[in-house]
Amino acid sequence: MKDYLTNAEELRSILGIRDSTEYFDFKAYTDSEVGFSVKRVYPDNISYKPPKNNDGRPDIVALLHVYYSHPSEINHEISTNAVPIQIDIMPYSYCNHSYDFSNPECPTRESIDISNRTRKPIALREKYLYNHESNMLIRSYDGKKLRGRKVLDDLFQEHCDTVHFFKGMIMRLRVFTQETDFSFLSASIWTEPLRLHRSG
Repeated sequence: MKDYLTNAEELRSILGIRDSTEYFDFKAYTDSEVGFSVKRVYPDNISYKPPKNNDGRPDIVALLHVYYSHPSEINHEISTNAVPIQIDIMPYSYCNHSYDFSNPECPTRESIDISNRTRKPIALREKYLYNHESNMLIRSYDGKKLRGRKVLDDLFQEHCDTVHFFKGMIMRLRVFTQETDFSFLSASIWTEPLRLHRSG
């Protein structure tokens, strides 16, 4: 039987992003057995346009929180073939919407105006069961088996799809019908990289 993961670096390797440049600003949680956050820039080919500064640096990016439910945290034994993993994704603002236009790092007024006219991605939470033997994750809402980076890539794509009318309608419906305490974030843009409490 495989051992449980013991640190965020192992979890990052499982998800195939140890050497990734697209998933950046890796931060391991210090108050968790196994967990981390990373960021990813929104692609140019979706309708949402984040505010950008004169150098093209976006103020708003996607922030992902990844949690692995180690037995020592949940106070009961769990099979290494079905370890719960939870991933939250949401927009994150570097400037906390406090724009100082004299600061060159600040987004331009024009880009802010353009961004305000576009539909913003909604926050999502997805749960998985990780099988240590097969190195596969089973997604909770459809039972699909995923491995490595595809887990994060698929969730990131779903997050981006929420800005489109028809695709977004399906995703929003799923958010509001899931039994989760996370749906209240659906219209929010997070401005601080807060670690959220797990549910269930």
